[in-house]
Amino acid sequence: VEVMCCDDCPRGFCEECIQQNLGGNELQNVERADPWRCYHCEPATQRLAPKTACSRFIASGAAA
Repeated sequence: VEVMCCDDCPRGFCEECIQQNLGGNELQNVERADPWRCYHCEPATQRLAPKTACSRFIASGAAA
């Protein structure tokens, strides 16, 4: 599992989760960003908050 680490805080986000929850384009944006500031540190990158994506996934019943 590859983890994208924020350049401003100790948070990390796995590439698979970014891909699944936010899409391939967002993963490419994260991979190209230098430095990369995570979704908590950079509000402008909160196109779709991870919490919202997780809530949608759980609500869809896919987690069962």
